[in-house]
Amino acid sequence: MRDAGRGRIHTGSTAYATQTDADRALTLVEAQMISGEWTDPDRGEVLLGEHALTWIEVRPGLRLKTVELYTRLLERHIVLGLGEVPVGKLTTALVRSWRAALIDEGVSVSTAAKACRLLRVVGYGGAYHSWRSVEQRHPVSDMERRSQRRT
Repeated sequence: MRDAGRGRIHTGSTAYATQTDADRALTLVEAQMISGEWTDPDRGEVLLGEHALTWIEVRPGLRLKTVELYTRLLERHIVLGLGEVPVGKLTTALVRSWRAALIDEGVSVSTAAKACRLLRVVGYGGAYHSWRSVEQRHPVSDMERRSQRRT
């Protein structure tokens, strides 16, 4: 099957007993691709650090101050704490523990919140937005909703 977004051909890893079963599976995958819910298995293996640092370079229209802030947050907090994690392996528990570690290390709550918001944009934005189906809900969004309820 050809991925319309990138033009790559993907083959399935499953063998089906009948042609009818294979056709049904193909129909489901095509529907997921059309709705934007399909996840390229290769995309989830990209390390967050690699993706995050290239993400800022290809982001059009950002003001200089925004680029400086994003770069500082990426380099000091996101890449150092989560840079070796494959994008598809981010979980709510991992993001929570990373955020708690930032605050324990003396990072202000405000800076930790900025880093979390940037992580959400970097993790789900751009070419890798479709990996959200791995978790279905964004770990940072869940955490931010819970912390907003407490205030």
